[in-house]
Amino acid sequence: MERGAVTVRAGKSGEVVLPDEIHQELGIRQEGGFYLVLREDGVIELVPEVDTDQRSDEWHERQRRGLAEIAAGEGTVHKDAAAMEAHLDRIAGD
Repeated sequence: MERGAVTVRAGKSGEVVLPDEIHQELGIRQEGGFYLVLREDGVIELVPEVDTDQRSDEWHERQRRGLAEIAAGEGTVHKDAAAMEAHLDRIAGD
């Protein structure tokens, strides 16, 4: 899939469906959830929800801080969830 913008539309019920190619490229499970982040600069970001049942309290706190940074237009953009987790592990001692 070519990187860049993808047009999606909201249905009558407000539901937004991502194209299959997005699901495949990013490894998003069908009917998976997202955090919708409204940034101060007007950008809307969708952050894929992860299976949090097996995550530690520390991981949840790092995720909360990361989402707050994204909402403020700060933070680091990562290629995928594995890259994000590796980054979080590196900065955990800060």
